Amino acid sequence: MDLSVASCIDRNDDESAKVYLAKQQEVTDKIETIKTTLKELKENRDVQKENLTALQEEIKSLKVEKDKAVFTLEAAETVKSLHSIPNTSTQEENKILEKVREGVQKTKEQADGTRIAYENSADVHMKRLDKRMKDEELQKKLDLLKAAKKK
Repeated sequence: MDLSVASCIDRNDDESAKVYLAKQQEVTDKIETIKTTLKELKENRDVQKENLTALQEEIKSLKVEKDKAVFTLEAAETVKSLHSIPNTSTQEENKILEKVREGVQKTKEQADGTRIAYENSADVHMKRLDKRMKDEELQKKLDLLKAAKKK
């Protein structure tokens, strides 16, 4: 492609030179995008590993809490059967179950929010930078080639 750009400049065909420079820049941009994406994927992999570990720990904690809640419910049922007071343990069971549900929902929302925030900010920022850099780079290359040809 460098030969094509040079021959276009020799013929004073700026439009064709810009087309070749645009194609050359497009290939360069794709390579840079792939490199950047690969780097981001590696970083995201590390973040996801950390998130997975945290979620696994949270699951273990929830299982312990569940076991404790089940034990508490069983104990409450036993006490209820001994005392025969209606609706006492049912209210406690509902409170405990609601706390477990809230904890699971909160953890899920945090995981979803982290993923969405990461995807949105990186994509939008990258698209804006790519467009601006592409335009500037094409003009710089054309100007340099013209300047080199005049010397």
